[in-house]
Amino acid sequence: MRLIVLLVLTLSLAFTTGVGSAHLVLERGNVFGAVTSGVWTAWPDASGTDADPYSRAHFSRTGRLPLAPGEGLELYASSHSGPVREPLLGSCTYRIVGSVPSARLWTLSVYDEDGHLLKTKTSRYGFHARSILRSRSDQIDITLSPTVKPGNWLPSSGETLRLLLRLYDTPVTGLTLAGTETPRIVKEACL
Repeated sequence: MRLIVLLVLTLSLAFTTGVGSAHLVLERGNVFGAVTSGVWTAWPDASGTDADPYSRAHFSRTGRLPLAPGEGLELYASSHSGPVREPLLGSCTYRIVGSVPSARLWTLSVYDEDGHLLKTKTSRYGFHARSILRSRSDQIDITLSPTVKPGNWLPSSGETLRLLLRLYDTPVTGLTLAGTETPRIVKEACL
């Protein structure tokens, strides 16, 4: 009898640990193979034939289509560049400044914490390389704020935000991203 109880407890623990860890990985998504540059993180092996099974399951579950390795690279940011990396909040004003890695075309979009495009009254969700005002040094300077700002302004709202920078037809790969300069996200003020 003691052996049966011990066997049932062991199997229950193994089942709970296995299902719980798989659920955690699927909810968080893209746990393996992350490459960072500043506050930006990419998962270059999240698609294609070399994608790990957890990434495939995550994308199947969310319905998102990652860029294929030959198409480009997706970079995500969910915190600002300050000494203490706090989450991006919809009630705060941030400036996204600096150089964008070399690419034929890039897009920058704002998402909510659930991974959906941020719903705003202006229906402006982001910028692309050809729709932005640039400085003479070819650096970007975008303001992410809940209140209207002059220049390159992206509206924000809600609680937690995520930025997605897509680089299309870029020479930057997962191997070279760590040494590549990416835009900084500077926190200015909060409401």
